[in-house]
Amino acid sequence: MLIETDLLYAFMDTSSRHHEVSMKIFDRIKKHELEVQVLSLSLLELELLIRSGNLLVNNKKADDKESKGWFKKLCLSFEQHNISVKDISCADFIESARIRSKYGLSFFDSHFVAYARRKDMVILSTDKMYDSVKEIKKIDPYEI
Repeated sequence: MLIETDLLYAFMDTSSRHHEVSMKIFDRIKKHELEVQVLSLSLLELELLIRSGNLLVNNKKADDKESKGWFKKLCLSFEQHNISVKDISCADFIESARIRSKYGLSFFDSHFVAYARRKDMVILSTDKMYDSVKEIKKIDPYEI
């Protein structure tokens, strides 16, 4: 199962409307009830959101020191939950362009679909955009 960026952000942000469900997901991961992977692209997406100020750290735009601390905490959580971070391939980049054209997905979402499709994985996300993509299966974290 591929955990999407939205749930990583929600896990880290106690004010997120999805924080509680993300905590339940991470608890199930820790208990070995769920096995998930994270794409390295999620980390890039999170960093871009932090640097742009669209993702706040401690309720404010983060400087490099705060960003570093935020990512250390997130990556430590990955270690504690035995979550592996995976890289996307050249084939995924090529496929993502086709997916963007066909479904009108965002840059990042199209890459997640390409990876999930190639690896025959389910995407775990609150993002409704994935519901229109017939080539992959998406699970809403509120439904598991």
